[in-house]
Amino acid sequence: QRLIDRFWPGPLTILVEKSVQVSDSITAGSSRVGIRMPNHPLTLELLQRLPFPLVAPSANPYNAISPTTAKHVEAYFGSAIPLILDGGPCQQGLESTVVGVENGQVVIYRQGMITAEQIEALVGPVIVKNEVGEKQVAPGMTAKHYAPNTPTLLCEHPDIFAKEAAGKAFLLFNKKYTTLPSEHQYLLSESGDLEEAAQRLYQCLHELDRKSYQQIICQRFPEEGIGRAINDRLQRAGGSSLSE
Repeated sequence: QRLIDRFWPGPLTILVEKSVQVSDSITAGSSRVGIRMPNHPLTLELLQRLPFPLVAPSANPYNAISPTTAKHVEAYFGSAIPLILDGGPCQQGLESTVVGVENGQVVIYRQGMITAEQIEALVGPVIVKNEVGEKQVAPGMTAKHYAPNTPTLLCEHPDIFAKEAAGKAFLLFNKKYTTLPSEHQYLLSESGDLEEAAQRLYQCLHELDRKSYQQIICQRFPEEGIGRAINDRLQRAGGSSLSE
């Protein structure tokens, strides 16, 4: 309840045991269902007008980059869907944090815009279960997910590719490398703001995927706060990371 009071409406999904009224087709056979109250005026107005809860699956093909604009959704599905409600670009960028309770302990199943530090400040120590190989409780937790069509690699120091930079795009946090071609380096936040970087992440991946690059090299972010969620998405985007 403390998490709901603090973070709803907002990017926090809570897993609870479902009732018999919730179809297994909604939960993919799971005994739990994810409940969320988004913080967007258009979505909130839609929910207020509906006399029933709304089921909201991802608006992208399985494993593809998450959409952050209505145009991304249209590009994915075209005429297969009759209507798109355009509320403008996503304010958060990343997916919601997914939490649940196991044996009285709060568990984070998917890291997102609400950080572990923010949750622990309210409820004490939490367990994080979002590693590859963990039982998949939340969406987007397969080894490869959120993936561009262009091969993607996460690494600590992208400048190790200085001598073989041809055909590569470099997706970086806040500073360019002098050893890499400037025109092929893309910054997510020149000011070093992790929230801005998270908000722009998928938009930049969509843009780079439309270009003719042979590979996207992504810089690992600081392993703190939202940086953990960004690293999680980038690692799954390529299905692997490079240890240096």
